Amino acid sequence: MNIEKLQDLQAIANVLHAVLSVYPEPDLINTFKNQGIAENWPVSMVSDTDPHALELLQRFLDQWSDDDEALINLKLDYGMLFYGRYA
Repeated sequence: MNIEKLQDLQAIANVLHAVLSVYPEPDLINTFKNQGIAENWPVSMVSDTDPHALELLQRFLDQWSDDDEALINLKLDYGMLFYGRYA
């Protein structure tokens, strides 16, 4: 495994850690949007289904409005996904 691939894996791990360990906040989403995370995702790691996921991520970031309603909706979705409907 070469250095570039290791760096790609580290970047992916950092993103997943941020997404899975903390409730979403505007700073995180705005960082993803400003850094073009969907466009800059390591291509060497892309599987056959990843382009669709990256397209959906880009659509979400394109429509993201840094307001209270958007954040509440995102946190509700996050809670339903990771904690369940009745948690």
